[in-house]
Amino acid sequence: MDHLKRSMAIEVSLEHNTETTKEDRDADKWRLQRFLILGTESGAYKADKKEFARKDVQCIHRLISQGRGPEIVETICQTNKLRGKGHRQPVLYALATCTRSEDPDTKEAAYGALQEVCPQPKDLLKFVKYCEAVSQGTGWGRAQRRAISNWYNSFKDRPKILAKGVTKIPNNTEWTHRDVCRLAHVKPESAFIMLIIRYITKGLIAAKNLPSPVQSNDVQQWKDIIRYFEAVEETKSFTGSMKVEDKLDIIRNHRLNPCQLSTALNRSLDVWKVLLNHIPLGLVLKNILKVEKVPIDTPCLDRLKNVDELQNVNVNPFEVMVAMKEAKKEDTKNSLEKAFEICVQNVTSTNKKYSVVIWVGEEIDSDLEGKKTVTARDVIAAFAYTIAKRAHPDSEIVTYSGEEKQKLLIPNTGVLKYISEEETLSDMNSDYKQLVHHVEKSKKSDVPFDAVVIVMYAQDEDFKRRLSTVFSDTGDFRVVLISLVPSDVPMKDHRNPYMLDVLGFGANTTEAIMRFVEGK
Repeated sequence: MDHLKRSMAIEVSLEHNTETTKEDRDADKWRLQRFLILGTESGAYKADKKEFARKDVQCIHRLISQGRGPEIVETICQTNKLRGKGHRQPVLYALATCTRSEDPDTKEAAYGALQEVCPQPKDLLKFVKYCEAVSQGTGWGRAQRRAISNWYNSFKDRPKILAKGVTKIPNNTEWTHRDVCRLAHVKPESAFIMLIIRYITKGLIAAKNLPSPVQSNDVQQWKDIIRYFEAVEETKSFTGSMKVEDKLDIIRNHRLNPCQLSTALNRSLDVWKVLLNHIPLGLVLKNILKVEKVPIDTPCLDRLKNVDELQNVNVNPFEVMVAMKEAKKEDTKNSLEKAFEICVQNVTSTNKKYSVVIWVGEEIDSDLEGKKTVTARDVIAAFAYTIAKRAHPDSEIVTYSGEEKQKLLIPNTGVLKYISEEETLSDMNSDYKQLVHHVEKSKKSDVPFDAVVIVMYAQDEDFKRRLSTVFSDTGDFRVVLISLVPSDVPMKDHRNPYMLDVLGFGANTTEAIMRFVEGK
């Protein structure tokens, strides 16, 4: 009861302090869209931001107080379709915020979108985590229990997918499907969902004791799911005193992932020789050193050259570049560089015209925090190549030496090597007036650019404040400032939807910038 009073007081406070002019309503709409795409409603995008709080989604609370909750949910669903396999946490957090609203229409619309926004078992666990964070662990109501029960039952025509998904959850997650099923009191609507829920909540023996279906078609699928659970239990319980050879066929036949194996099995190179033939390419990239340790006859490197597979699974080019920097062997590096150039085609193309200014200076070869062997030069190479190949053909990549502007000609192949040998990147005019002039000229030229992106190692706060003041109204022209080293002082002009401050650089940063420039 105290929590309900507290929530109502907050909503009243928000209503009281919110001006509902058309300008403010429109501002909250673009703030919502910015949060869903960038994970921030302000002017600062943090590449490494993984957690959110109420203060990050004030626009959602204001829109709900104006009776626009269902409209928020519709926007969440539309954005979810656009994001694909990218950074989805903001979408899940926004949906969780709507489900915990006191507005019944918002709550109903949000729970109704749960299956669409959370198609994978791992998505559901993240959603539940955010729900608990939003309401600070106040328990589960009937609406949440019913929605989650419906989510599990939505797999009744594809139970094998659910069986695989619920067993591919890493051990270090805060929530498990066992926790969720018990709290939601899931009521299975088919024998197969009953089987999976019984395995989740009570284990393999209890699941096997359930009576199998009568129809012959169902009996075979039932046996397949049981065998899959047996395989997972067998590989998870493996210890170093057992024979690895006895488990290789199980891993191969059931196409198990590393998170479904015990620590002892994950240490075996024989196991990794099997795993590397079928695990997702994203996992291959994260374990590139394992690739180089397994016997040379593995076809794994062939997978990294397979154009169809690289594009069908939408491998992120930035992750390929990071793997290439970690790799030690020359043949692995060459395969990854070709893979990088292929994966750039996975980035959605745009007809926007960019002017990218490299303003880094002598820190060009400095390692970036949290990026292992990746330097500022590597990030610039990956970003510049992506813009050159996926943006308007008249886009430019430039640097300044003194007052002279020098264009970088991005080659079709070998871009990372080219950038590594480009000496002009370490030369930088320290006069920020040149940068301001460049932005002004790019905006007002006869054939203006759509956006200027300025890449710095560490941004100068005085320059950022000055740029915010000078370009307080940029129209449709976008200005993006990238600080490769995160800063704690973002641009103050958060109300300007056409300026973005990027703090740090990660796998999803290029896509986030391109969607911002697109106005999406």
